Parts: sequence; structure tokens; C-alpha cells
Amino acid sequence: KGGALGGNNTKWTKDECHKIALLFDRKQDFVKHPDYGGAVNAARKHKWMNDICSHMTMGNVKWDFDKCSIEARKYTRKSDFIKRGKGAYGFAAQNGFLAEICVHMRAEPVVNKVKWTKEECQRVALLFNKKVDFEKKYGGAVNAARKHKWMDEICSHMTGGNVKRHLENN
Repeated sequence: KGGALGGNNTKWTKDECHKIALLFDRKQDFVKHPDYGGAVNAARKHKWMNDICSHMTMGNVKWDFDKCSIEARKYTRKSDFIKRGKGAYGFAAQNGFLAEICVHMRAEPVVNKVKWTKEECQRVALLFNKKVDFEKKYGGAVNAARKHKWMDEICSHMTGGNVKRHLENN
């Protein structure tokens, strides 16, 4: 008869849904996983969710030292732990054992922030003959020099136009 399209083969049996659910510790991770929407939908439709997710924790985790430590071991960098393990990271930081559970993580590079003193601005300005080149390479020094009105003094050896005019043209 018309209207009978498709087959009767069911991919998501209760056993198949349970196998997938066993991959997760938390119900919310299972439900939100982009690859297993079919399993979630089948489990909801057939009312299997409670059965197949009985091993999982619901909602928020009650963090303690051991759970935070297990979560921290998933990451090799503290920045990844901060992004992906927010709850564990926050709990560990609040309770004073963050350093202990992150000891295995490799050190991340520290970004040097230069404090642009007049002497430091002068030192880098002397590397250039043109203000335009100076600004392209050391925008922070140029900003500090403008702010403190050192620009004319530190760029007195330079030729080639006004940095401000160059910025307005670009």
C-alpha cells in the first residue's frame, strides 16, 4: 500500500543503547553527545533511559579530592583543565589542593609583558630609522611614548613621516 516507505530494521535496540550509555559517567554527557542522538531518542521513545543510565550520576558532580584528581589526570595542560574541567578546577582551587592535583601537567609558556619605561621605549626606537616601521613592530612602545609624551624625543633620530598619520591612513 502507499505510504509504507522504509524498512523495519531497528538499529537502536535496548542492548545497543545500553552499550553506548556505558561509555558515559554522566547522563548529561550521554544526552548531549553529538554522535549518539539516535540512541538517546530511541531510549526516550521506549522509556529505557532509567534502565540504561542507572550507572550514571545525575546533573552536577559533588567534587572531592579524589574526583578532582581523577578529572585533572585527563589533562596535560592547566589551560585545558580550566576550560574542560571547570567544576573540578574551581573546587580544587577553593579548597587548596590545585597544585597537588596538577603536578603532572607541563608548564605553559609565560607571556612576557613589557613595562614600557622611557628607557625601554628609547632602546627599541633606536632600532628603527622610520617611525612607521617602529610602530608596526612595537605598537605597545609607541602607545606608551604617546601617552607619556616621549614620542618626539625618542624618535628624534628617525625620518619618514608621522606615525599617527600612518595609522589614520590604514
